[in-house]
Amino acid sequence: MFLVNSNFQAKILSRFGALRKATKNYTIEATPDDRSGILQQGGVFVFKGNQLLYARKDEGTGDHAPLDDILDICCKVPVA
Repeated sequence: MFLVNSNFQAKILSRFGALRKATKNYTIEATPDDRSGILQQGGVFVFKGNQLLYARKDEGTGDHAPLDDILDICCKVPVA
């Protein structure tokens, strides 16, 4: 069983009011039908000083740069 400190629990529970207030006007109707433009994507950039060594833009949710590619770039470049 997971026991939570009562002060910690009270602090967490006290924030639900702020969350409720922040989202009171949100409805699913506010989300556009074409959600492709609202999904935030990420990417990976590896620099050595000002020199860009590796760049990759994630193409979709759950799409990430292969870790082996990043480690190969980082491990092959000598440290200044």
